[in-house]
Amino acid sequence: MRGGRYGYPEFPTTPTALEEISSKLTNLVAKIDKVPIEQIGYDLRDTVQGAKRIANSPELAETLKS
Repeated sequence: MRGGRYGYPEFPTTPTALEEISSKLTNLVAKIDKVPIEQIGYDLRDTVQGAKRIANSPELAETLKS
């Protein structure tokens, strides 16, 4: 066993429950940061606006009448 930082042997340890949770949360936040939330919002807005235009179009009203 090699000496550690202060010349003493270092023994590997397993992470505590809190360290595991912290690691998992860090990974989750990193994944969430990669999601293009702003672009998804823009696309959703455009989709809703398009559906609204179609629903309110005179052509659709005329088609429903006939």
